[in-house]
Amino acid sequence: MENTEEHILEINETLRGSLKDVQRFEDALVSQLGGTGILDPQLVYNLRLAFHEAIVNVVVHTYGGEDSSKNIDVKVTVDNDRVLIVIRDYGERVDVDKIKSRDLEDLRQNGLGVYFYKTLMDKVEYDVPKEGSGNVIRLIKGLVK
Repeated sequence: MENTEEHILEINETLRGSLKDVQRFEDALVSQLGGTGILDPQLVYNLRLAFHEAIVNVVVHTYGGEDSSKNIDVKVTVDNDRVLIVIRDYGERVDVDKIKSRDLEDLRQNGLGVYFYKTLMDKVEYDVPKEGSGNVIRLIKGLVK
């Protein structure tokens, strides 16, 4: 993880497709985001939750479960006006029209990840990489001054 001059914070990391690796990164992410001095603790919590839900969906749905041989590229950028989280996997392309949150009336233990990250972020974008296979999700949160 590194701090660059163009941004308040820029993190580029390649994670393995394991929840243990995701957890390790999330812990470091919270520390880095909190250390910027411009993000309040509730926002840091919300960013972690949105990130967690999006990346767990990659591990569980795109990769079909934990697989340390599969990579996930993560880029987190904090600027004065926004936080951008980009998650890139190398799995089969996902039909973005099928990425939907379930009805909140449907009480089950799992299945609210899409709802959480779409609710917590100002904008969510799905894309395909310019090269190679996989999927890209961008989680964008504006910062109010």
